[in-house]
Amino acid sequence: MSVVSNGSSIGARFITGSTMRHVVVMTATSAVGLMAMFLVDLADLWFLTLLNQIEITAAIGFAGTIVFSNLSVGLGLAIAAGALVAQAMGRGEENQARETASAALCLSLITGLIVAIAIAVFARPMLSLLGASGEALELARYYLVVIAPGFLLLAGAITVSFVLRAIGDPRRAMYVTLVTAITNAVLDPIFIFWMDLGIAGAALATVFANLASFAVGLHALHRHHQFVVRPRVSSIRANLRPIMRIALPAIATQLATPFAIAYMTRITATFGNDAVAAVAAINRLVPVAFGVIFSLSGAVGPIIGQNYGAGKIDRVSQTLKDAMVFSTLYTVVVSVVLLSVAGYM
Repeated sequence: MSVVSNGSSIGARFITGSTMRHVVVMTATSAVGLMAMFLVDLADLWFLTLLNQIEITAAIGFAGTIVFSNLSVGLGLAIAAGALVAQAMGRGEENQARETASAALCLSLITGLIVAIAIAVFARPMLSLLGASGEALELARYYLVVIAPGFLLLAGAITVSFVLRAIGDPRRAMYVTLVTAITNAVLDPIFIFWMDLGIAGAALATVFANLASFAVGLHALHRHHQFVVRPRVSSIRANLRPIMRIALPAIATQLATPFAIAYMTRITATFGNDAVAAVAAINRLVPVAFGVIFSLSGAVGPIIGQNYGAGKIDRVSQTLKDAMVFSTLYTVVVSVVLLSVAGYM
């Protein structure tokens, strides 16, 4: 295990000890921040409903599908970064892990910038494809243009969060998502109501929340772990192929969900803005219930990566088994609870 000069120890923490314990701890720390974000996202929608304008709620439903697609691209790149960094740590190649992390962060920021520009420029035709029209379309387009700079910051925040997990620091990775939720929760009512910015206020609150989370994550990597090195073109070029080899399939997998939601939104739009607004609310309730499962998928990556890099294939298999057991038990329990309270909701 390597020790940096400021006293922070990092290394292949997941190649020893109980794999189930690693799965539970990594999932729990991820779930805390992620579910906080989901709850704030739900509160964000609730704040906007207080404006008593159904077109605004529908606009969030339309725009949310496109925002989700951007998130999926960022997640795919972050998954690749986390996997490669974890493997390098498992092999004991800490310098290579640093190079990979820095290159992946640069690629994430560049990709985030390209996606942000594309969404801002082509917002109207994309929303039209989803079935948006009239005032709901204009409000959704306005929301996407305002929130677009946040896509770049979100891509960076997700990547540093995954890298922190890959080097065995789930606590600070949790802080990244918690800061997003807290900042958004504080700024939402200020921008939406006090400054009377409406839907633009919700978008601005998200941009500042993404900025805060990226700053916290970058500070943790650079100051505490000294894990960010000056990016070099040669390093980015050398890491481009291995990163994309993992990122492209991951992005395709992640995009399956927003594409399905886009199809559902297109069909729902034929029933009017009320129906789109209702679906928008449902799409924010479900992640709150199953946020732990969403967290699990990202939590096992660093554990598997470090053990794979260390050549401990038996622990890789055991981690997958433990994750399946954990996922099954949690899903059964939550499903029973939801069925039990369905009549009271």
